[in-house]
Amino acid sequence: MNWLLKSFCVDNPDFPPRNAQKLTGQLIRYSTEQMPSWNTTNLSGYLIREAGSNAIQELAFTMAWGIAVIEQCIEYGLAVDDFAPRLGFQMAFHNDFFEEVAKLRAHRRMWAKILRERFGAESKKSMQARIHIHTAGDTLLFQQPQNNIVRVALQTLGAVMAGVQSIHTCAYTESVQIPTPEQSRLALRTQQIVLHETNVPKVADPMGGSWYLEELTDRVEQAAWDVIDEIDKKGGFVAAIESGWVKGQIVDELIRKHEAIDSGELVRVGLNRYQVEEAPESRPDVFTVPPEIEQEAVRRITEWKRDRDQAATRRALDELHRVGEADGYLMPAILEAVRAQATQGEIMDVLKDVYGWGFVTN
Repeated sequence: MNWLLKSFCVDNPDFPPRNAQKLTGQLIRYSTEQMPSWNTTNLSGYLIREAGSNAIQELAFTMAWGIAVIEQCIEYGLAVDDFAPRLGFQMAFHNDFFEEVAKLRAHRRMWAKILRERFGAESKKSMQARIHIHTAGDTLLFQQPQNNIVRVALQTLGAVMAGVQSIHTCAYTESVQIPTPEQSRLALRTQQIVLHETNVPKVADPMGGSWYLEELTDRVEQAAWDVIDEIDKKGGFVAAIESGWVKGQIVDELIRKHEAIDSGELVRVGLNRYQVEEAPESRPDVFTVPPEIEQEAVRRITEWKRDRDQAATRRALDELHRVGEADGYLMPAILEAVRAQATQGEIMDVLKDVYGWGFVTN
């Protein structure tokens, strides 16, 4: 996934947006030069949607994110057709069936247009939006969680009818816990039933030509272009994140949605309508992590650090720090640190020291 630019939609500490974008470009540069078949990153509309955005914001912000990534890679000297075919997308599929299908149809049209007209791509593979769908975790409720089985089944079916390349179907306990093996298996069987028993995957874009869906696709696309135009006027996606505008748009939409749920305008079955008293024994089985797993992980890493060549590890980490400070080519230095048996945490500590780390305050 390699989501380095995500602080505007995930409330975790992160690299500052501009530095996160640089690191993304570094990764794609190295992969393009050394691992041309590696899928370098997924641009994640799913994160944006789960943070509270609506479908149009999810689409527009993801496209703007993609534009910013391409610009960064071009700045590093890469030709667009050398790296764009290895970019992909992870998007959400929510409950509004037709709007979500229209969003994904508009997504493909927009990405092709951006690559062809904005960046002069010539390869058809550069213009192809390869989309992975994650059914919408934030639509799944703690109340009457078995209802979530229906939600994820409809979302999975809709994603297939929208013509995506791969799907993750949530377990119905997504809102409660990490799923048990049985709950995970049911999510897998949902996909397999759609695949083998409905014949829906045999048709590409089966709803194309519907007057309603075509008109809705046009409306969703135009609304997303309007948001992208606004982002361009603000200096691009990274600048719009740094100013706090992007996060502000997401938070405003999140507040509006929750007010609609609280008022009953937006129906959530089992939450604000059709509630029932739930007996404790009706709740799903709980997944627990054995504490010895953590103990074993600590033991392994302690032994790893104890038995390595400490001087060699320190030299490699110091060299990585020097390369980062000089705004140099990071990936070879990172690989040398790995070969010197530095841990992921130690390498990240160096990058945090060089590029900054913390919560976005805007």
